[in-house]
Amino acid sequence: MTNKQRDLEQLQNLLTTNEAYASAALIDLIKYPVITEKSYGAIFTKNQYTFDVDLRLNKTQIKMLFEKLFQVNIVSVNTHRPPRQKTRVGTRQGYKPLYKRVILTLKQGEVISTLNSTAAGIISKGNISESKN
Repeated sequence: MTNKQRDLEQLQNLLTTNEAYASAALIDLIKYPVITEKSYGAIFTKNQYTFDVDLRLNKTQIKMLFEKLFQVNIVSVNTHRPPRQKTRVGTRQGYKPLYKRVILTLKQGEVISTLNSTAAGIISKGNISESKN
């Protein structure tokens, strides 16, 4: 059994268990929410939330992860891997780590409340301007 297969089995076991330690391990698979003008507008117009997650997750695992952590019903999961970005430190060149971007469409009327309050705080501080497009 390879390391990749072992990691996938451990991940599947975490998603199916109901123990308290599992939720702490599952939250580490979500890197961070993506809050841009486009994603912020999609929250209110299309009920879509955008996150960056671990590369090893597939769509069914992503759906189970978010339904378990946030107690919401997910209608659809769209994923893509953005191109790598080059970085430079002195004369050495490298790349930023890869990630998978996930766009989740929730059932009408449901929200991820922690993300809505975070986005509202960023907007009120003036870091992102609201557009009326």
